[in-house]
Amino acid sequence: MNIREAICTRSSVRCFRNIKIPRNIITEILNIIRFAPSSKNAQPWRIIVVENEDVKRRIAEVSYGQEWIASASVVLVFLGDIEAYLREDLFSAFQTLVDLGIIDSSSDDLMDYISKCSEDEVKLARLLNLCLM
Repeated sequence: MNIREAICTRSSVRCFRNIKIPRNIITEILNIIRFAPSSKNAQPWRIIVVENEDVKRRIAEVSYGQEWIASASVVLVFLGDIEAYLREDLFSAFQTLVDLGIIDSSSDDLMDYISKCSEDEVKLARLLNLCLM
């Protein structure tokens, strides 16, 4: 199947058979997902496997009324890590400044600052749409 065919023939499934998906199939799917490309191979996602009926029902309730979620045998919840690239980008920016001769590579103060950004500082920077450099 080529990419055009894959995109043009895809469909959204909203009706599920009452069949429990075997654990080995779920594990295989999760292993395949590991090979999905990501910038710098950061794989900035986490996946939660939900099989609990009550949890699936609650997910459906907070998912804009998509009640079909509750009837799925398994729900994979994908979480994106929006800070995954932040430190890497800061290090890349530092290296660019060194390459351009703007700062000296022995500028330990800047590297110390970059490597010591606390999680709260990162959250605050994101909240205020700030750059940490």
